[in-house]
Amino acid sequence: MAILNNENILNNLNDVLSLRGWKKLFSENNRHLIYMPPQDLGFESDYKLYIPKKTEALDFENNIYKSLEILTEVYTDDIDELVSIVIENKEIFSLHIEDESALNGKIPIPHFNSLLDKIKKLLQEAASFTVLNKPHILDKIEETERHLNQCKFLKNKSGSIITKIELPKDEEIKEKTLFEASIRGNVINKKAFDVISFVNESLLTNDYVQPDEEFLLLNKYFINVNLIDAVRDLYNETDLVDIDIELKGTNIEEKTYAKDLTKQKIDSLRLFTKTVREKINEIIDLELFGKVIQLSSKDVDSDKNTIKVEAMIKNVKSSISVTLSANDYKNAIYAHEHNKTVKIVGVFDKEKTQFKVVELKSFKMV
Repeated sequence: MAILNNENILNNLNDVLSLRGWKKLFSENNRHLIYMPPQDLGFESDYKLYIPKKTEALDFENNIYKSLEILTEVYTDDIDELVSIVIENKEIFSLHIEDESALNGKIPIPHFNSLLDKIKKLLQEAASFTVLNKPHILDKIEETERHLNQCKFLKNKSGSIITKIELPKDEEIKEKTLFEASIRGNVINKKAFDVISFVNESLLTNDYVQPDEEFLLLNKYFINVNLIDAVRDLYNETDLVDIDIELKGTNIEEKTYAKDLTKQKIDSLRLFTKTVREKINEIIDLELFGKVIQLSSKDVDSDKNTIKVEAMIKNVKSSISVTLSANDYKNAIYAHEHNKTVKIVGVFDKEKTQFKVVELKSFKMV
């Protein structure tokens, strides 16, 4: 039985074909939509793919299934994953590991179970990072289990370990609140994939990446020590073999690769997250309220005016240096003269004796 109504199934199949370069042709055919394949598939110029479009027909889903079977002959997709994507409206996360232990499709159970545990941990950390959006997470949240409970592990292929996981797509993982939007499964899936790609392309290099202030601010979308540690643990489980990772759905098909892994490269991830943990206590993204205690400017009409604000950070009275534009500086002068409270929203860097705002998002009197 289809999870979606037939019109949505047809829309999903159209999205998949469009994503892969198929062109829908104008036609007066009342029974079928007609598609022309992309040139790189090497079909004859007169080849056409006919997709049933009478969604009210009793045999519509069976005919769609036959169309999906045709696509399995064109691409490397299994019928199960195409059914998941098109008919059940899910996304597929696949992990392809070239492993000698799976040449006959027989994987030692302890090894496979350990691999699945690492993948589950990665998916849990991706959900936590997406929901809380913090570089280091200590608390468990219910959304991690809600997301994981909707993931389904599909069968393996012979010749290598190919683990395919059916992921929730449009299902609501975090409910909408008065101040925050809801978070759906596909947002978490994309976050997981993007962080893995970041690890592969930016961290697993021959040289250790030093996570200084500039690097952390530039890549804060990708940096969560829990999730990066989960990627490291997964790669440790694969005995340094090459890994292909793919995320597929109706509107996404992306791949990332971990090639030429070495113990040294994987261990560098441990050093990276250790350094980030130490930096977390120095770089903070927050909003605070305080009093202006010092003004400094050579030209009030410039954008290089500096003030010092006294405020509480982590329950400690602290001094904060802020560089302001001309308009904000004039407001700071007024706040200082009239003992008004100011609100600062930004990224704060801890220096030896004070904090410095390295990215000012908002400054105003309250």
